[in-house]
Amino acid sequence: MLWLPFDKLTLYSPMPLPELRAALEAQCGTGPSLRPQEPKTFYGTVEHDQFRILRSIWFSNAFRPVIIGRLRPEGSATLIHLRLRMMVFGMVFMSIWIGVSLIPVAVALLSFFGGNTPFQSVHFILIAF
Repeated sequence: MLWLPFDKLTLYSPMPLPELRAALEAQCGTGPSLRPQEPKTFYGTVEHDQFRILRSIWFSNAFRPVIIGRLRPEGSATLIHLRLRMMVFGMVFMSIWIGVSLIPVAVALLSFFGGNTPFQSVHFILIAF
């Protein structure tokens, strides 16, 4: 896995496709629940040979992975192709956060290699923190 918030996996299941789809639907609810005792592990949609699910938790978490998958029959077994990614809000937030955090580093490096003393830029660097 890379240091990026997404990944692709292929899993093999010995279960036949209809049985695997039924087991997946049994673990998926229709939406997030505010009750911690909700029996469903995931929520999302399971349609035909595709699904899009999220972990069912009772608190807000923008970094929870989105699982997008396709089910493909392979003889009497099933191949599960998965794409794992962050929620869109989490990706946008992290991009902005990291971009703003890199500005003071760039200013410090430019002032250091530009011949200025590091203390001339310290006031600007402290603004970000």
